[in-house]
Amino acid sequence: MSLIDIPFFRTIFWKPVYNFMANRFPNPDWQLMNYGYFPGSGETHLHLEQKDEHHRYPVQMYHFLAKLAGIEGKHVLEVGCGRGGGANFLYNYHRPGSYKAIDIADKAIDFCNGNYTGDNLSFVAGNAEKLPFPDHRFDVVINVESSHTYGSVDKFLSEVKRVLKADGVLLLVDMRSPANRLKFMKQFEDAGLTIVSEEDITDNVSKALEEGDSINTERIGNYFPKYIQKYFREFAASKGSYMYNAFHKKEILYWRYMISK
Repeated sequence: MSLIDIPFFRTIFWKPVYNFMANRFPNPDWQLMNYGYFPGSGETHLHLEQKDEHHRYPVQMYHFLAKLAGIEGKHVLEVGCGRGGGANFLYNYHRPGSYKAIDIADKAIDFCNGNYTGDNLSFVAGNAEKLPFPDHRFDVVINVESSHTYGSVDKFLSEVKRVLKADGVLLLVDMRSPANRLKFMKQFEDAGLTIVSEEDITDNVSKALEEGDSINTERIGNYFPKYIQKYFREFAASKGSYMYNAFHKKEILYWRYMISK
């Protein structure tokens, strides 16, 4: 077991990591950090403006997640927004009534506020386990590849339930080992949340990593000094990395959920 398998160390580990990346690599061309998504056979091709094409695979993770519920005109909260590219995409392409995004890394939030604008788009620093919003405020909560970093998933889910309206939904994608996924499902149940739909999208994520590997390799080569490039190839799940191989071996599975109160 590594230290970041322990909830307390997850809490203190990830914030400085993401703050470091926001400080060290402020390039606005790097907007999204999820592993990406390659559409399934029944999913319609996503048309993007040319300026967004190099973000295609991580953007598609957001697009097909949001389509599960439809967010147009709705009040949306994203928890764990990172560098904010997914929030900016959904705000501009899916037209929610309002979109608030929160992340524990304050420097990442500074990056978001410096690069994205919108009358009803806002970014704030805060903790997923203690959301700074009133009860029953949002129609939809979105959480992309973030929950595995939390010290207490139980507290996060309790907070999600609190801030959702009575008919609100949580849209979530993340990875778990097969054994930990069973625990994850029990955590939904214990929080009083109901799984409306669930889908194993491991193959879609693996395909996106494969197709987008050249983009990730180029980005790491451009942004990171050589002495730490190998660590960021692991972070990005590049070909040959631990996570890339774990997805192919199905030792780690990636799931997409729609959850209701």
